[in-house]
Amino acid sequence: MSSKLTPRQLRDLRGQGHKLKALVRIGKDGINDSVIAAVDRALSDHELVKVKLIQGCLLDKDEAAQALAKDTRSILVQRIGRTSLLFRKKPPEKKQEKKPVKKPVKKLGGKLGGKPGRKPGKRPLRKDR
Repeated sequence: MSSKLTPRQLRDLRGQGHKLKALVRIGKDGINDSVIAAVDRALSDHELVKVKLIQGCLLDKDEAAQALAKDTRSILVQRIGRTSLLFRKKPPEKKQEKKPVKKPVKKLGGKLGGKPGRKPGKRPLRKDR
């Protein structure tokens, strides 16, 4: 991903990722199309995803984390042991144009509302004190 994050943003993401559980686990088959699709789907849904390499995985931890970040167009925020934290910002959603809604006209006085005995639109006479 071409956009870089500031150290402050990285620190905040690491803090948010601390409480996450690994959504994707990579096994002995390594990084294949189904793993990339699962990580890509998780990034689309959550932006911040924790990925774990299980004990049976024969890949190098650093190379696997870098390859996964490259293949999913995400940023590797952190790697501790066999656990990697990936981030990809969600694209802004296109806003649909809202059609103006006509509000109902409020009628004053008459049978529908207002005080009885008053003509609509007229103010009561003010008495001088």
